Amino acid sequence: MRKAFLLLIFSVLAVYSGYSQKIGDDARLVASICEDMAKRRTDCFCQVERNNGKIEYVLLYYTNQAILDLDFYSNVWRYLMMEKGVWSYTITQYDRISTEELAERYMSRLKKSKIGKYYFDEDYEYYTEIYLKDKKATVKWSKVNLSNFSTEQKKLILKKKEEITQKKRIEKEEYLKSLKERDFETYKKLYPEEYERELFEIEVKKIDEDIEWKGNDIIGKKIQKLLKK
Repeated sequence: MRKAFLLLIFSVLAVYSGYSQKIGDDARLVASICEDMAKRRTDCFCQVERNNGKIEYVLLYYTNQAILDLDFYSNVWRYLMMEKGVWSYTITQYDRISTEELAERYMSRLKKSKIGKYYFDEDYEYYTEIYLKDKKATVKWSKVNLSNFSTEQKKLILKKKEEITQKKRIEKEEYLKSLKERDFETYKKLYPEEYERELFEIEVKKIDEDIEWKGNDIIGKKIQKLLKK
């Protein structure tokens, strides 16, 4: 399940022109979409920075934007950083809020989980780091790569991800059980693999029971022969 970490009014993670951008997308495609978007807006400027013909980053500058989820207005500098020809991470800067206030709002309004100085989304797939740069409150948003964290942080992240996986598994099992009881035909149609797996498990159980019964029957006959001796 993939969600944008910041639900901002100007977010380029939102669906635009029928395409939903995501980390890992081709740098040229991301740049093209951002340039096209900027042409359609009067409050946005786009700059594509290249080095030896390769895209290093795409800068989107927005004037006086409403950051809805965090409840403040600011000019916004957003750098979509490219590595090896794909969108790797994002740096966003604000000039009308302090790093302290921004961090506080992340915790209180977005209710993000925090490990050390990092804020994580609900699935621990993406993280944010807040710091001061160029006299602006700066946010780095990136996909979780365990090699970037300390040993203790890795353990906590893996533990949280395992807890989330277990929770989702239980929720799915409960949902499937409920759906099967409410509408069996819809259950078979929407979840054919689950249905086939259940049929397979039932057949395996029948075979095991049959083998066990026959085995006991054979053993019983052997005991009877011994007793007659």
